[in-house]
This record gives sequence, C-alpha cells and structure tokens, in this order.
Amino acid sequence: MVEDNKQEREFSTLTKAKYDELKVKFEQSSSALIEKGKDCVTTQRRNRGNQSRSINEMWKYHKYVVCVWK
Repeated sequence: MVEDNKQEREFSTLTKAKYDELKVKFEQSSSALIEKGKDCVTTQRRNRGNQSRSINEMWKYHKYVVCVWK
C-alpha cells in the first residue's frame, strides 16, 4: 500500500511537471503566433500603401501622356 502511494505521488509529480512544461510552451507558441499575425497585418497594410502609391504614379503618368499627346 505504501509503495502504491509512493508510485502514485511520483506519477502525479511527473504529470504535473509535464503539464507545466506544455503550458509554458503553449503560451510561448500563442504569443509568437499573435506577433506573427500582427507582423502580417502590418506588412499587408504597408504593401497596400505601396500599391496605392504605384497606382497614383501610373495615373499621374497617364494624365501627363494624355495631355502631351492631345
């Protein structure tokens, strides 16, 4: 009986340690995923801004060419 209790305590201790380890890894992974998501949003907004500038530049060039050739 004493031996069984000792084994159960050891198992419980190991299980708790593994749970704590996995919990920390999960929190780290979640934080990293959130940061990557924020980076993606920032990059997407930056690219959208660059695309808008390119379209504006093309439109200005188009207006210039149309005015020059009329």
